[in-house]
Amino acid sequence: MANPVNITDVISQPVAYNDTQWDISQNIYWADYVRASSGLHGSIGSMQFDRARSRIPQATLFGPSGAVSPLDINQGGVGDCYYLSSIAAEAETSSRITQAFITNYTSQGLIAVRGIVLGVPRIITMDDKIAFYGSYSSPYFAATSLTKSLWGPLLEKAWAKMIGNFELIEGGWEPESIRFASGAPTKTTIVTMNNAASALADWQAIAAEDAKNTVMIGGVGSTSTISLVTGHAYTIMSAHNVSTADGT
Repeated sequence: MANPVNITDVISQPVAYNDTQWDISQNIYWADYVRASSGLHGSIGSMQFDRARSRIPQATLFGPSGAVSPLDINQGGVGDCYYLSSIAAEAETSSRITQAFITNYTSQGLIAVRGIVLGVPRIITMDDKIAFYGSYSSPYFAATSLTKSLWGPLLEKAWAKMIGNFELIEGGWEPESIRFASGAPTKTTIVTMNNAASALADWQAIAAEDAKNTVMIGGVGSTSTISLVTGHAYTIMSAHNVSTADGT
């Protein structure tokens, strides 16, 4: 990834900023590399690329309140649930997200965010162009929130630029997303549902971390005995003990 542009120079100019280092329309996938699991090669014909405010005039970076929420995140047309669930978990404390943005949504359409790469802070600069479903105002990848905040789609774009393209961010691991977002260390626990003692211990550990406001993400494997989509990642927002009607 090329070095970031001079932010001060860009925002001092009354012209729209275009990211010539990484044009989103050329980085949905790379023509000379095909991932067998990806459907993006057949979908690009239904995409149009435009500046976010051109399609969504009321859009702002963090919504009208200026605070973010895990509920702002809505996954779109690429399998990056591991990443989106991670930044949604970070958003339980609004400042974890807002402080990642070096700039606000400038009139030039410049966005700069901080990511942690191999333990070193990096500034990732980009323009505000995103992929849309045809001529509609619906983003093709991560959607805007109900309050039309753009932080989710833009952090997803920053992740795609850092990795290489949108196809390459399909499938991944939550720990690498957390380390990119905050640089924080991570711990992975495998929960065994068919072992009551082990499951109880894991649950108690989750509840204890929730009480400390720890960022938590859960993933479901290829098989599941509970009503959750398999092969998917989820944000753990809170932990609760629930009693059934008979008191158990």
